[in-house]
Amino acid sequence: VQMNKQRYIIGADGGGSKTAMILAHEDGSEAARLTAGASNPTDLGIENSASFLTETASRLCAENNIAPEQVSAIFLGIAGGSHEGFRALTNRKLRALFPQAITEVSHDAVNIFYAAFPDEDGTAVICGTGCSCFVKKGNRLHRIGGYSIFDVSGNGYEIGKRAISHALACGDGRAEPDALYRLVREQTGEEMLDALPRLLLASKTEIARYAPLVFEAERQGSEAAAGILRENIARIAEYINCAGRRFFDAPFPTAIAGGIFRDTRAMELLLPMLTCACRVSVLTREPVFGAVEKARRLLTNG
Repeated sequence: VQMNKQRYIIGADGGGSKTAMILAHEDGSEAARLTAGASNPTDLGIENSASFLTETASRLCAENNIAPEQVSAIFLGIAGGSHEGFRALTNRKLRALFPQAITEVSHDAVNIFYAAFPDEDGTAVICGTGCSCFVKKGNRLHRIGGYSIFDVSGNGYEIGKRAISHALACGDGRAEPDALYRLVREQTGEEMLDALPRLLLASKTEIARYAPLVFEAERQGSEAAAGILRENIARIAEYINCAGRRFFDAPFPTAIAGGIFRDTRAMELLLPMLTCACRVSVLTREPVFGAVEKARRLLTNG
């Protein structure tokens, strides 16, 4: 098979649910893409995650008849990617496979910065299955929150978990059945106690699928749902307000990505809780395009 001789870059956005990876021309225009499974090293382990990402990049090239030597830059923005050992191992594996490529591995917040405001300092908040906040000042990232089991609220997993907990309490008589109970019960497809063994074995991603029900239940008048949303959105506000202190009260942009803010109610709840001078927007571009932009800038040391 005749290989073409063009040069390419790769950008990836990986999290607790899925990994999006794009093969692009050096000008950043998309050539091909691949959607694969979860790649968060916190969940998979460092070795498994590094191997999975390297193999996915290799498969993306192979499926599109691209030789590894044609790849000139790779940027992987991965949830849990702050871990130094993970970054070092993944870079080693990538360089072994892609000998001509400049490679960099970091947190998936970098994807948001480069998708939303690539040339500005600001704050990125991720609230999907998990939640975390990063402040970008120059080339430095400062992390705020999102420390796995030690900082659990503000994410789809926690909102979904609280919804299931409420439904179980309604099922055994501790709480009054309401809209949230009915929606959770409907999604489980069986009595709560019958569903319990399956729910206890469910992944974070599966539990997070119950989060949209909490927004719907609040609209239907569930006070329990309203309380769950207030507590979780307050955690996100806390992150952003803390980030504001790094900008010394000057205005700064904040981009929010992740499933929680697909529901406009999340922003309605968040804005009155903010005490800093930030311009908040929900990211409309796919974060993986930010990873491609960062990969493109690696070619010019940007």
